Amino acid sequence: MEYTKPKIHIDYKIVNGKKIKYVGKGSKWYIWFRFRNPETGEMKQFKVYNNLNRIKGISERLKTAKKIQRVLENHLAQGFSPFSEKESELNFNKEYNIIDAIDKAVEKKSKVWSASYIHQNKHQIDYLKEFLSKNKLDHLPAKSITKKHMIYLFEHISKKNLSAYSYNNYRKVYLSLTNQMMQDEIIDKNFMIGIEKLPEKAVKNESLTDEQVNKLKKYLQENDTYLLTYIQFLTYSFLRPIEITRIKIGDINLKERTIKVQTKTEKISVIYIIDKLIELIEKMDIQNYPDDYYLFSKSEKPDTWITTREKSKADFFSYRFLKVKRDLNLGDNYGIYSFRHTFIKNLYFSFLNQGLPPIDAKNKLITITRHTTIKTLDNYLRNIGAYLPEDYSKDFTIDF
Repeated sequence: MEYTKPKIHIDYKIVNGKKIKYVGKGSKWYIWFRFRNPETGEMKQFKVYNNLNRIKGISERLKTAKKIQRVLENHLAQGFSPFSEKESELNFNKEYNIIDAIDKAVEKKSKVWSASYIHQNKHQIDYLKEFLSKNKLDHLPAKSITKKHMIYLFEHISKKNLSAYSYNNYRKVYLSLTNQMMQDEIIDKNFMIGIEKLPEKAVKNESLTDEQVNKLKKYLQENDTYLLTYIQFLTYSFLRPIEITRIKIGDINLKERTIKVQTKTEKISVIYIIDKLIELIEKMDIQNYPDDYYLFSKSEKPDTWITTREKSKADFFSYRFLKVKRDLNLGDNYGIYSFRHTFIKNLYFSFLNQGLPPIDAKNKLITITRHTTIKTLDNYLRNIGAYLPEDYSKDFTIDF
């Protein structure tokens, strides 16, 4: 055990035979904990006062002590060490201005956010700081920022003519940062609460008809076989485009029929290689390439692929698909993701046609699509049009 749970030391005195909390002259309240010295291995005790003894009221002093205790617990859990940090870091009553509070929240979030997610949302964070600076709010304490400030900010964001998805992404990033500020008790009230999401289209890429799938396959066979291979890999693995571009030769184990995949949260997931994927991979002759080569690359074969913006890898294939869409007169509602929706819907109907009840079909499907819950899978199937009623013409009792 590297440290003990922080505890509150309360001064007491005896009055009329009873032990009562004491906040008078000379009282010493503090929060204490022990932390293992990394050099000697001994547990050393630390005391945190933070001007606690200047507070005269018992209830107010106890409330403040509990707040310092909670923040200290959080810091210790996230790796704080009194042996490696400056002593001033133990000042948990520090007042943060809003810019410092944002920077601190980003620093904390960077430990759980993936590198690609941080890069993807850098613009939103910079935009927030720029807004605060332009409106002379950057010097204010974080606790002084209110919901009214955020309403004004989002009025400006609305003028950028963004899609509902992009608008909501600003909201999502800012809400995540303010939640972190609340957790660290830098602010007392989350000023993002009450900023509503805009309604979005649940699915940006419509499913394809059987006829469209056949046309696309024929076109790709004749004009872009590498893009066809990429889309077939997405179709049979049900991975996201960016996850496919992260796969390296060394992640593929044909003997055990598994692929290690880095998800959007940078966690490692393992998927099973079905027969159709085996056939696809074998055609790529991956045994002839080093383990650190990416399975897909700009050179249309396994290769290295260095870029400062990870999303550009998936965009490389999306841009190639734009030409396909133009040539086949496919609308804006179709994209590479349409194949994923199409084949998930196809599998669901196939399971139902085999006689499986809907709940059994979904329990089987969820292991393939890797949705986290049946509820999220339900919503997904509803959004892609997989829930269609049977003909109910005979059920009407009125002839019109």
